Amino acid sequence: TKPAAPLFSANGLGQTSLNTQLSASPEDLLTKLKTELTAQGYKERQINTVVGAWGFNLVMEPPGGTSVDGTPADKVALLVAQAAAIAPGRLNLNLRFEASGR
Repeated sequence: TKPAAPLFSANGLGQTSLNTQLSASPEDLLTKLKTELTAQGYKERQINTVVGAWGFNLVMEPPGGTSVDGTPADKVALLVAQAAAIAPGRLNLNLRFEASGR
């Protein structure tokens, strides 16, 4: 409901990520993110998806033809979404692009 704040991310492409706190359960937020990103053409790397009471990890491949600034020529960019429970019904959500081998 509010813009996510950019912050330094040592592993993220461009060393930036977006971070925000939301009121939601890990399962509900994960479902919402997967639905919205899939509708935009992103493809889930299901092997990387993990969810529990602690939060979740989600990795999505950008739509074909998408380029992400700063991605090395021998790598591909992946959108990483990670949420960590910080209180009952409250999650800290971090979104960033990371480079990965093909």
